[in-house]
Amino acid sequence: MATKKYRKTSPFTWNDAKFKKLSNPPSAVTTWFYLMTHQHLTAIGAMLATPAGLAAELGWPEKAFRKAFKEVTDQGMAKVSEKDSIIWLPNFMKHNKPESPNVLKSWVPSFDYLPECPLKAEILQHLKVFVEGLSKGFQEAFKEAFAEALAHPLPNQEQEQEQEQDTPHSPPSISNNLPISVSNYLAGLLKKNIFNYKPNHKPISDNQLQTWAEEIDRMIRIDGRSPERIYQAVIWLFTDNLKNEAQFAVFSAGSLREKFDRIEVQIARRDIPIDDREFYESLKSMKAVIDEDD
Repeated sequence: MATKKYRKTSPFTWNDAKFKKLSNPPSAVTTWFYLMTHQHLTAIGAMLATPAGLAAELGWPEKAFRKAFKEVTDQGMAKVSEKDSIIWLPNFMKHNKPESPNVLKSWVPSFDYLPECPLKAEILQHLKVFVEGLSKGFQEAFKEAFAEALAHPLPNQEQEQEQEQDTPHSPPSISNNLPISVSNYLAGLLKKNIFNYKPNHKPISDNQLQTWAEEIDRMIRIDGRSPERIYQAVIWLFTDNLKNEAQFAVFSAGSLREKFDRIEVQIARRDIPIDDREFYESLKSMKAVIDEDD
């Protein structure tokens, strides 16, 4: 396996007079490198920023920047909460591990500056799972440094509890105008992979499958997991190299939801390629059916 090489790049390159004279047409590649090298990006891979603000910094039309930025977010390389002015790069920690427990403790101010919101809760959970893969010294430092944050319920969990208490029998709905068939499709995909892996698995009834679809809907609607990311997790879970790893055993949507952050960290660490063309083709088919019905 080839040794990975790293280079230091100053964020102030973007402010250099000669550099600013170079042609800079809007593109997803430039957007990604701008995010990765932004002077306000913190040690946890998050910063207070908005697409509109970044477009202004680059001198791009906002519409052009948003188009390029969407390519980045569609690949799961960045997440944004515009109303809270947070942009986060989920895989940032993979290439920027803390050099010592004391460096890890320095993450706290960067985290505390972020407004309370579901994305901040997701970042905390992501950091927690990431640190679980480090040595005991790092784990203890994280528990000490983030004790206050870990002691309080996460905003997205509170939101889910409130919604389920207020409308315990309300039908599931998906944000971003996604049809309920997306969650049904993902539930069916999980079932298919379970039986491919374990043919003697006990039967899964239609009622159970619908319950799975509702749980996946909550992952999308409440937890902020994109359908693409859920699809990738399901496919990844049943690759040959994972079949003997009990820690990633998932035989229900509830288990998938519970272990999702840990699964995503492992996907990033192992660099396992996943072909998601089938998912996008299925989405196109579902959209065509909906358009016909309309």
